[in-house]
Amino acid sequence: MKILIVENDPNPRELWAAAFRRERHEVQEAASAQAARKALISGSFDLVLLDLYLGGGPGRAVAALATYANPDCKMVLVAGAAGFSQARLMGLSPAVVSALRKPVDIEHIMAVCQHVCLSRKAAAAS
Repeated sequence: MKILIVENDPNPRELWAAAFRRERHEVQEAASAQAARKALISGSFDLVLLDLYLGGGPGRAVAALATYANPDCKMVLVAGAAGFSQARLMGLSPAVVSALRKPVDIEHIMAVCQHVCLSRKAAAAS
């Protein structure tokens, strides 16, 4: 699975990237909304793991672009602030399959993303 991790804090971004690489996923990292936009325009992804509150630009714009640029891509949102309800987070894009609150456990992220991967494989097989 090809995954784009969009997180401005290098600590969780690098942890998440390492965990996905250990599971043999292809991972690209973006530390800003601008880097995420560039990655989304130039490549396609199966999954975007997106910090909703990015420094230097709103994650909501990245979510909209991800949906437009990669229509089959799924999204997992991670939010550190309680500014949005769970329902509102899930409603930001039809591609959002999960919305998690920080601090988030790496095993939880991996389980959610593994579920997305299995769902994609099942859909492709049908």
